[in-house]
Amino acid sequence: MAIEGNGITIDYTFTPVGGSNSPDVATLISGSALVNLNWSDVTSFTVTSSSGSLFGFDNLVVNNTFATPDFSMEAINISPNPVENILFIENATDIKSINVFNKIGQLVFERKNEKLDFNNLPNGLYFLKLETETGITTKKI
Repeated sequence: MAIEGNGITIDYTFTPVGGSNSPDVATLISGSALVNLNWSDVTSFTVTSSSGSLFGFDNLVVNNTFATPDFSMEAINISPNPVENILFIENATDIKSINVFNKIGQLVFERKNEKLDFNNLPNGLYFLKLETETGITTKKI
């Protein structure tokens, strides 16, 4: 999930209920953060902030997977990053989908090929979610 603020630094603690998972802390720096919670057997969770500030979720996605992690996703290369025009995805096999989100979690575009055109997008922070036959990975662009 992506978190957005007003250019301040805030720690958000995500505390799971159920399973034997530890809380995760995401630090909002200069207005954004990406949180990837890899918990199992969680029935719910709470979120608190270090400053007591208010927050909300937009486009919250919960994936329920039963497979073990596939470390072949670590071999995927995204370049150049930062991107000026075209972003290339290398070492990704059997791409199912590529989704690009802005810093507040809105879907900007979807593709299925290894060449992504960023020419028509304003400068800023984006998140690329890549799904292949072996798993899902998210990269900050």
